[in-house]
Amino acid sequence: MAHDFQVVVDSADPHVLAGWWAETLGWSVEPTDEDFVREIARKHPDYGLMRIQKELRKPEYGSRELNPVQLYVLLRKLGLDTREGRQAFSKTGQISPATGS
Repeated sequence: MAHDFQVVVDSADPHVLAGWWAETLGWSVEPTDEDFVREIARKHPDYGLMRIQKELRKPEYGSRELNPVQLYVLLRKLGLDTREGRQAFSKTGQISPATGS
């Protein structure tokens, strides 16, 4: 009988640790909010914050619930907080570093 479960470990660098365990055990790592936001920005560069938030709620993006402030901070961190930034990312696949003013 197969069982689905998630492992949660408190760590200073959880993504590195998750990657190591996944590689060691042959598991896959669950995508992060950043991964989903990048995917949406690449597919839909004209979507603004509220539309990206709505997309994140869909099952294919893990039914994520980020409030607008959390999402804005993440978009800013990724350099995807402007339409121009998302359009450039969509064309090149490269994210310009956030200026952080």
